Amino acid sequence: MLAIKYPDYGHALWEPSPGGLYDAVEVGDVGFIRDGCFSRLFNVFLPGDHPSHQNFGVPESHQPLRLNAPTFIHRSADGTMDFCSRT
Repeated sequence: MLAIKYPDYGHALWEPSPGGLYDAVEVGDVGFIRDGCFSRLFNVFLPGDHPSHQNFGVPESHQPLRLNAPTFIHRSADGTMDFCSRT
């Protein structure tokens, strides 16, 4: 019902656990949703030879996406790799 009322907010996952194939869904993950589960194919921010790509590989001529976005995002206060928008 929420997806129908608020379609711009994405889709709920019936089974959010990645089933041991990878740690968790991360920013930059590309994949698909089937039967309420997100299946990760690759991550646009990681190089093609990254260990997390061993299951499905990456598209031909994959180049990791490099953002120059210091004005749009910042690191969390504790210095971890968690990002959030400035607003």
